Amino acid sequence: INAIKGFATFSAWLEKIDEFGFFKGTINREQDMRIIYNQNKSKLLSFLLLLMPIFNMYELPGGRGTIADLALVLMFAIAVSRSVLSHNVKLVPSLFLFAIYLVFDGFATMTYTNSPSGQHMTYTIRYLLYFIIFAICFKNYLDINFTIKLYGGFCVLSTIWLLMQYILMVFFHIYLPGFIARFVTREELLTDYLYVNHTIFYRPRSFFEEPAHYAIYVIGFLIILLLTSDTSKKISLKIFLSFGIVLSGSTTGLAMLALAWMVYVYRLFREKKITTKTLSLIVGLLGALYVALQSSTAQILIRRTFQSNEASSGRFENVMEALSPKSALEFFFGRGAYVPAISDDVGWLPGWPLIYKCYGAIGLILFFAILFSLFLHGNRNQKIFIALFVLLNIGTEMVTMSFVFPYMAYIVCGMMLDKRIFDGARMEHNLTITNYSLIDEKRG
Repeated sequence: INAIKGFATFSAWLEKIDEFGFFKGTINREQDMRIIYNQNKSKLLSFLLLLMPIFNMYELPGGRGTIADLALVLMFAIAVSRSVLSHNVKLVPSLFLFAIYLVFDGFATMTYTNSPSGQHMTYTIRYLLYFIIFAICFKNYLDINFTIKLYGGFCVLSTIWLLMQYILMVFFHIYLPGFIARFVTREELLTDYLYVNHTIFYRPRSFFEEPAHYAIYVIGFLIILLLTSDTSKKISLKIFLSFGIVLSGSTTGLAMLALAWMVYVYRLFREKKITTKTLSLIVGLLGALYVALQSSTAQILIRRTFQSNEASSGRFENVMEALSPKSALEFFFGRGAYVPAISDDVGWLPGWPLIYKCYGAIGLILFFAILFSLFLHGNRNQKIFIALFVLLNIGTEMVTMSFVFPYMAYIVCGMMLDKRIFDGARMEHNLTITNYSLIDEKRG
């Protein structure tokens, strides 16, 4: 109770010192002030979940976790405090069921693995909090329109910084970092070079831990933009973000980019929205792409992606070993959430093999059951997005990382997204009285 009161006091303090009105609600002042209070928490929730991948790069004082862990606890506090004070909280049953399984799996795997119990439970609790937040916050408290607009803003800012990094390094030999070196958690972040065939190949990473992480983050919004916005609009933004993904040199990002654009062009022809301007732009882009592919940087990227085993072997060489369990218990329940122990044993693993290795065949089946359930209840765009999400985790471990937050936000709440947000229309806050109950005055 004291924690809830403290959190409410802190939120009220934020509103008092807010000179620019950023935390203020978007509804009329005569409406209940408690709705404004809830809107402010929804905006804070959106900021935290979208910045989780960047926060994960920075350590807390003393080295006890990262800022992402602090943000995770704060999001959990939002979920618990508002659930306690609200009358009607709707859970996403499948996500909550997986959270329950994570508790059981965490204790079960600790009995037969050699992982340090403290680290083992820390990783288990972290992933458990992910799914509690997915199950409670997204359906009840998240303003998906505000979240997606903010997501797009972060992607544009990240891409601008990435382009600046690339231009300054390639043409002026000036290194522009995207992080605060004093507080980063990994020393290798201080190097942005990739050596390919004795040639230095610079891959900018913007504000993220790796170039691939930038691509994973931006491709999520780009897919939403391609699926949701009017097919003939926002062409320049779509091209701009696509160009950033190409410069990142991420193999998985390039594959998903090509697939997303194929879906987009198919929609253009199917809906007969190919205008002369759009067709001319596409033809011009193809010509520019052909010219760009003749550059030395592009040739290095092509050799790395298609002509060498570097990009593919690093992703799949350990999968067969990971799929061979050492016992029946490991087959059914995995080895627990402590990923570093798995990496030391079998090496790096992409998303779905890593889920199997951590949580066993039962955990993997439950996860796919969750996605299938959300697939059945989603609209057409959500179904396409879920299919691309599954494919994306064949080449990345994103499903076990903080990058999963913006993806799950759209997977769970995508049907409430108003496509007009991409057309410049100002959207009102969608957390109304009908979405969830007001705080009970008798309980605080």
